[in-house]
Amino acid sequence: MEDEMEFTNVLSTRRSIRKYDGTRMLTKEQVEELVKAANLAPTWKNSQTGRFHVILSEDMKLKFREECFAPYNAGNTEGAAAIIVATFVAGTAGFDKDGNPVFGLPADPSVPMERPSGEVKAEKRGGVKKPSKTFMNPVYKGADPWVFKHDGKYYMCKSHRGGIAVSESDCLSDFFKGRRMGEAMKMVWRASGDDRDWNARQVWAPEIHCVDGVWYIFYAAGRQHGGPFWEQRAGVLVSFDGPFGPYVEHDDKPLFTGER
Repeated sequence: MEDEMEFTNVLSTRRSIRKYDGTRMLTKEQVEELVKAANLAPTWKNSQTGRFHVILSEDMKLKFREECFAPYNAGNTEGAAAIIVATFVAGTAGFDKDGNPVFGLPADPSVPMERPSGEVKAEKRGGVKKPSKTFMNPVYKGADPWVFKHDGKYYMCKSHRGGIAVSESDCLSDFFKGRRMGEAMKMVWRASGDDRDWNARQVWAPEIHCVDGVWYIFYAAGRQHGGPFWEQRAGVLVSFDGPFGPYVEHDDKPLFTGER
């Protein structure tokens, strides 16, 4: 129990550090301890593909900050005792021993794929005489789609025209039922565009969930008109009347970001 409380305390008290005392150095033993801790993180089939490159030289840290970091991040790392660069071995995680991907899109997305049998049967029960037995993958081409299954239906949620849109379908392989996306999806919330609001624009990656009959949409947004998007924060919308809303903001502030 004490170990659980200690871990919970670590999670709740962690902070993002953006200012460093340039007079304090790391020892070799401390660096090795950090890398060993990072190597304990779970990896795909325990493939251990992470590689950590530690930069300690002042000249090399300065060169790396100037050439590899965006200006904002370069400023945040000034005075850091070390810069640790994480890389990963290509072609290992997610691939078999012959180098073939074991999940994801098919090698040729123009080749039809077999639909789940349950979808075909459901369409027959719904009156479709000859439902298609195949579908084309990917089922949707676009950024940030999120799919959630509830009571036998699939709800797709995505950012759309400065807001968030939701669609409903009985089939995982056909979200829009032959319609255009704009016809199949309903806008459930739109950013204000008002610079006084923390979530004025730049709506990204919404996720829809249903917990105990209440619908929630988690999303990212901010005030910036362009990058770097360092003001992006996470927010929550709530609907007590179903997946299509109406939605209200859970609070007039974003979720806690772990920063002080």
